[in-house]
Amino acid sequence: MESLPILIVAVVLVVLLLRRQRRGAAEHRRVVEALEPGQEIVTRFGLFGRVTEVREHDVLVEIAPGTVVRISKLAVASQVGPLSNPKPPR
Repeated sequence: MESLPILIVAVVLVVLLLRRQRRGAAEHRRVVEALEPGQEIVTRFGLFGRVTEVREHDVLVEIAPGTVVRISKLAVASQVGPLSNPKPPR
């Protein structure tokens, strides 16, 4: 009977963690399904680029003029706004 509160807290934490993980997976699935050429993306390893072609399991991404890499759709972290050169601080 003394361990019942600890067990309840553990169950609640597990449920909350699972909900958060499912929500993140659903968001990633939406991002990947919405990929189309011309979109700016960032990968899970921090590489920024523009989508040039979307295939069944991978994406071709231009990371520099004339440099196209093939990455797995699982590596796409999110879509970002247009890439631009930031202005230096004054």
